[in-house]
Parts: sequence; structure tokens; C-alpha cells
Amino acid sequence: MKTEEEKREARLAYGKAWRAANLEKTRADDRARSKEPRRKEQARTHYAENIEVIRERDRQRYRADPAKKKAAASRYIEKHRKVVTERSRAYYTKNIETIRRKLKLYRRNNRDMIRRTVNEWRTNNPAKVVEYRQRRRARHVGASGSYRPSDWEALCYCYDNMCLCCGATHTPLTVDHIIPISQGGTNDLDNLQPLCQSCNSAKGVNTIDYRKW
Repeated sequence: MKTEEEKREARLAYGKAWRAANLEKTRADDRARSKEPRRKEQARTHYAENIEVIRERDRQRYRADPAKKKAAASRYIEKHRKVVTERSRAYYTKNIETIRRKLKLYRRNNRDMIRRTVNEWRTNNPAKVVEYRQRRRARHVGASGSYRPSDWEALCYCYDNMCLCCGATHTPLTVDHIIPISQGGTNDLDNLQPLCQSCNSAKGVNTIDYRKW
């Protein structure tokens, strides 16, 4: 005759095998039960009573397979972007002073690493760097409009990646505002044209539309 411990182990083994064979149904049932008010309250209570144990378990799982955890986090954020954004804003508003203090301390203790990481990102993402600088400049002077790096790349492609002023095709192109922002121009795509650096500098703050030439 089996002991109580053996019976318990047999029940656990059977449960695991059944869940493995009916994974989708099990997950659907778990999701449905987790939305019940009673289950939510139980989960909150359990988390509050075992917060350090749960955090340590999560840290161990992350260290064991960081790529898997990052991929899961990315999928969750993509699926629940609106909820995550609202939650992040609420947390930031509630803890703004604490967050600023921690960021200041982190930056002071990791200046070299931060500088190296930022420089590497700028080197690998020149289009985004240009976009962010243009957007910041537009905000500074109160100009309206914005564009994405993909929009700028598509615009350059439409003009065969050519400088519209001198016709050069084998040189990096820069963003030129047909009506300069300083003269009241917008940061919209229809006010942009691709020029090489020398032509952009020569144009200066003049309003010249090379698309019509």
C-alpha cells in the first residue's frame, strides 16, 4: 500500500502530465481565474507577504536566461503598450523625487559607461540622432510637426539618395528645412529636402526649394 507521501507525489505527477498535455486549455483557465476579484486579492496578499522571496526567484531566473526574460518582457510591453505607458506615468508622477535622486546617483557613479554607451548608440543610429536633434530644435523655437527616421529614409529614396542642390549621390545627406525653422518653418516632412553637408551650409537660413529645380 502506498504511503500518503507517495500518493501526494503521484497526484502531483499526474497533474503535471495533464497540464503538459492540455497546455492551452490550462493557460486559458488560469487567465480566466486570475481575473476574478477574489483571485486578484489573493495574488496581491501573497506578493506582499513574500515579496523578497519572489524578487530573488525572479533575479535567479533572469540570471539563468536573460535573453528569454527580455524577450518575454518585450512581448508583454508590445501587447499591453497602453496599460504599461499609463502605469509608468502614474509611477513616475508618484515617485518623481525618488527617481530623480536615483538617476543622479547612477549617472555620477557610471559616467564612463554611460558616455561610452551613448557614443556607440549615436554611431549605430545616425538617422535617429538627426531626428532627435531636429525635434529638440523645433520644440525649442516652438515649431510644429515631426517625422520619423523611416519617413526621412523614404524621402531620400524618392530622390535617389541624391543631394537636390549639387546632384551628388555618394555623400551623406543631411536634413534641410526648405523654410528654416528660425524663419517660421515647420518640422513636417513636406518642409524637408535632402542636401549634402556643404550645400546645406551654403544655403544657410535662406528659403530655397531645390525640389522645384
